[in-house]
Amino acid sequence: MVTACEQICVLLWKDIKLKQRRPISTLMELLAPLVIISILIGIRQSQDFFQRSSACQFKPSPLASSGLGAVLRSFCHLGVCREGAQTFHTDQDLVTDEGNISRVMGAINFWLNHNTIKKLSLAASATRPALALFDGVKVTKEQRASFETAEVPFPKLLDLSMGPGMAGLMLSQSGLPNILCSGAGATANWTRAVRELCKQPRFRENLRSQLDFDAVRAQMASTDSNKRSVLLNPSDLKSLQMLLSQINEMSNDGTLLVFQKMRDLAVNVTEGLSSSRLKGWLRSVKILAGHVCGSGKNVLSDYLDREMVEDVAEDFEPNELIEKSTNDSEETVNLTTILPPEEFCSDKRYQNAILLLPDWLLDKLGFSGLKRLMFGEILYYPESERTRKFLKKLNETLIAASWASYIAENFVKSTSPRIANFITNSSEMANMRTLLSHCQIYYAGQPNGRNCKNLELFLQPDPPSAQSNTSSTWKDSLNTTNTLMLRLYFATACFRLSKLRGFSTEKSLENRTSFLIDELEDYKKVNKSLFIASLLFDKLAPGFVKYRLRFPENSIDSTRHFKVLDSHFKPKPRTNFQTDFKYFTSFFIYIQELLEHGIQAEVTGVNAPLQTYLTMFPSVCYMDDTFAKVTNAFLPMLLIFTWIFNVSVLVNAIVYEKETRLKEMMKIMGLSDGVHWVSWFITSFAIMLVSGTLITVMLKAGQIIGLSNPGLLFLFIVSFAVSTICEAFFISIFFSNASVAAAVAAVAYIVGYVIYLVVIQFTSTMRQAHFIVSFLIPQIAFGIGSEIISNWELAVIGLQANNFFSAPLWSEELSFFLVILMLWVDSAILMLLTWYLEKLFPGPYGVPKPWYFPFLHSFWFGNTSKHGVSDSSLAFSNGKVESVSVDSNESSKQHFEDEPANLKVGVAIRNLSKIYRPGCFSCRRQTEPLTAVDDLSYNFFENQITSFLGHNGAGKSTTMSILTGLFLPTSGTAFIGGYDIRTEMDQIRRHLGLCPQYNVLFDTLTVEDHIYFYGMLKGLSRAELNVQIDFLAADVGLEKKRHEICGNLSGGMKRRLSVALAFIGGSKVVVLDEPTAGVDPHARRSIWDVLAKYRQGRTIILTTHHMDEAEILGDRICVINKGRLVCSGSPMFLKKEFGEGYTLTLVKASPDCELDVVLNSVQSEVPEANLAECTSSEINIRLPYSSVPLFADLFETLDEIPLQLGISSYGIEDSSLEEIFFSL
Repeated sequence: MVTACEQICVLLWKDIKLKQRRPISTLMELLAPLVIISILIGIRQSQDFFQRSSACQFKPSPLASSGLGAVLRSFCHLGVCREGAQTFHTDQDLVTDEGNISRVMGAINFWLNHNTIKKLSLAASATRPALALFDGVKVTKEQRASFETAEVPFPKLLDLSMGPGMAGLMLSQSGLPNILCSGAGATANWTRAVRELCKQPRFRENLRSQLDFDAVRAQMASTDSNKRSVLLNPSDLKSLQMLLSQINEMSNDGTLLVFQKMRDLAVNVTEGLSSSRLKGWLRSVKILAGHVCGSGKNVLSDYLDREMVEDVAEDFEPNELIEKSTNDSEETVNLTTILPPEEFCSDKRYQNAILLLPDWLLDKLGFSGLKRLMFGEILYYPESERTRKFLKKLNETLIAASWASYIAENFVKSTSPRIANFITNSSEMANMRTLLSHCQIYYAGQPNGRNCKNLELFLQPDPPSAQSNTSSTWKDSLNTTNTLMLRLYFATACFRLSKLRGFSTEKSLENRTSFLIDELEDYKKVNKSLFIASLLFDKLAPGFVKYRLRFPENSIDSTRHFKVLDSHFKPKPRTNFQTDFKYFTSFFIYIQELLEHGIQAEVTGVNAPLQTYLTMFPSVCYMDDTFAKVTNAFLPMLLIFTWIFNVSVLVNAIVYEKETRLKEMMKIMGLSDGVHWVSWFITSFAIMLVSGTLITVMLKAGQIIGLSNPGLLFLFIVSFAVSTICEAFFISIFFSNASVAAAVAAVAYIVGYVIYLVVIQFTSTMRQAHFIVSFLIPQIAFGIGSEIISNWELAVIGLQANNFFSAPLWSEELSFFLVILMLWVDSAILMLLTWYLEKLFPGPYGVPKPWYFPFLHSFWFGNTSKHGVSDSSLAFSNGKVESVSVDSNESSKQHFEDEPANLKVGVAIRNLSKIYRPGCFSCRRQTEPLTAVDDLSYNFFENQITSFLGHNGAGKSTTMSILTGLFLPTSGTAFIGGYDIRTEMDQIRRHLGLCPQYNVLFDTLTVEDHIYFYGMLKGLSRAELNVQIDFLAADVGLEKKRHEICGNLSGGMKRRLSVALAFIGGSKVVVLDEPTAGVDPHARRSIWDVLAKYRQGRTIILTTHHMDEAEILGDRICVINKGRLVCSGSPMFLKKEFGEGYTLTLVKASPDCELDVVLNSVQSEVPEANLAECTSSEINIRLPYSSVPLFADLFETLDEIPLQLGISSYGIEDSSLEEIFFSL
């Protein structure tokens, strides 16, 4: 008997041979897992991914006690890193802008109250356009430049009435030219230029034309009581010089650019707010954030620069998003008219329209809490005088936010119309526009002239309706300001309403909370306030207060199981605004601080003006491995997918043996299921072990996982390889088609990874029991194990022996040891399921066991009792011998020849039945069960070849499949070598040989390999095998093909090899299912010789469709029809029983042969003879078997008078088996 170890060695030999004959596939199994790792190494080595990050400090964030404005501004810098040991001054850009505004406004205030400006504005009505000073004058560029840049420049339009001090001088026709041409008080350059120009009469004439003497005289001589008297002194000219020099200086040093920046801001924000694309709105938010937060990086600019938001903004319109998210009607909201806050604060349409952002985008930006603060309620319990005092500071701070709404409302309703009326209708602005027109003429082509021109256009009383961006008007600016003020009003007006709502019972508070949160969306279409928080005071002792502050679950960090840290290690501080500052962005920390201050003031009686600041701890410098950060999310996927090809190949190979009946063939030859799985495991594990070793080396050498212990990494990979093999075994038992199985195995393997992706989303809330259950899928255990390794690598520690049993950062209940343990537990469970389910579902060619088979004593210990047979007419039944029963009809008994008395029974069939019942999902519309074998009983004897005959569908193949263990009988049984096929099939297969109807061979094994392989399974020694290989190959005519692989053999050669394999190892019972099908006559004759040679000591059951073969080879012939035994006996017995006798064939000598004469002559010797057939050349006469004694006289008569009878020759033959078969 072959031991299990010997069988394993034989199967390993077979697997090695198969791998050697398929070098490409084997090489792919070894190298396919290395492809992804090689790509990773190439990327890793392509550049230096390590970056040194310097230490960071963070700006202190004021809490609500510092004022609501400080709180909102503190959002700009939450988590924004400032490198090095910086001090946090006010942002320089804001300081510069504020200083520039103050400087310009101070200058405006100064000059508007200056006497000279007042004189000029009063005299503006006396001015008139005049000729240009240099018209008709020959002047060089240098002279013009010297004249125009003088410290005492001459105003081109000075049509003014003068005071008595200058009137006499100025009223003379030569007064003004004489003053200027003298160059008094001017610089040397200017004096030289003017003297040269003054030599030209045209220049002096132009100087005189600068004064409208009639207007001046009329002004001076006027007796009007409202006459504007302007006393212009020489010092006023110097003042004008100072004014223009200051304007020029502020223009050159960029001071005036602050107004351009403010204008650009107003234009961009206005355009963004009115934009139909969300991207434009976000760009406005970004610009506004830059002005509010100051220079440099801030939270909003950092987030809005990300490509994701830009992409989202390109695809949607704000109104579309709002309508989509709220499912409101198409009715729009009115944000151009001041409304009482009671009319819109609870209206969902206004809530969405005021911010112009849907909830999902607010969440992404981290400002979902702002919307709740603007339109929500804070619920508290109990409502009492003392609790209201606790909430006093909180209430005051919230009400303070409403002040902005009053300012905005006053501006829109009062200030804005007054500004418009002043600019349009006031005489002051009219005088200013006149003065600016003179200024631009005098400074034509210079910066001062352009400034005057732009300011004049800006202050036009009735500007054009459409202006370009470079020529905006005061109306544009005022409309922009009105829009911003309206938006400010709607954003802050809801703070006028009380946001604190008290309840007398906790139940009523909970009901209100459920209504506002509306998790099930039962009140989705109801207009209501939003939920900010709920506050429950549990204990209100005089010196002690205990309370609970509740916020929506998604607005703050989850504290379930105290897992508030990141899911994996990060060297950098937690500075992600959207996810790491939820206690700030939800306003939790601010409400808590104000509440604590209120409680403190009430309990202690001291209302101290405290201000609280929070700041993050500075972070130390660290090495940032960007490659590790990127691969951290992909490493589990990459490592899992390294084995997908191996899984597919393994499942394909296992199912292929099942599909082609190779597995059952090996089982018939004595192979056990356990040995089969062990051999496959060793073969697959050997390949994966080589790949796993190479993967470990590559991961370490390629710096993919450079810090972890290589031994632990190798253990991890090997553990997963083992569980992967067991998972492939488990998948294979459900399929009988190799191609389908390979494809489904790959899909199932990927599905395991997809489930891992789902599970990983919930790890922060999972306990150890949850991890253990999820780890029953190997891909999940391996994926999370890879995550743990990645986390240790990011921590610049790596997986080491000292942290093997330690919990990673993100879960105190999970260690790497648990992952390794569960991978081995998975392997054990999967193998156990494979063993159990394979017994229940062995496939189309196996015998299924009942579901309770593990509890049967016979399964574990077997039934080793052997039933002997001594009488040839007896068979086995319940340990006693009894005769084979036949039908009680006497005529039926005559169809069965008595069994031989001197032979042992090799196979005894007892009341065997097989009924195929229609399945629940059968494609055929068959409602009646099909009986393939119907109560069959028969004995097959040793040293005999029994021909088992029947037409197609008679039940031959079913019976033989039952005898070989492929099918389970519906009822009855059979004994082979004394063992019951129902319970002792494993013992039977040790003595059973089979030549199946179809060739069951390994395509890549040679003839010699097959004989060697199956001989080793039968327990033959190498010496015995060498002998059997020689003579079996010779007997079946394959000597010259013994080293040829079966895939290259012809069909006939494969058939001969299958016959040879049935006799290997001295099989006592050999079942030959059409052994000569598809072979040539010569090979057929050689197979007959082999069967005749090996019949001694064996029970051979032969099925064939060749009747001559059955007659020649069969010692006994058994015929069944519709699953029942029809007849049985030797060929001679069947011929006598069913044949019509001998046939005498007489060949006519000539066509004139007389039939009656010939027939009378034959009947004279054999009276029972009768005519069978007569043709033109032959006469066939039937002679009964009873007339055999008369044949001698008949033949003598035919020899004496052939010519008289008209015959040339004659012959006689017995009935053929084929005729008998047809007659049955």
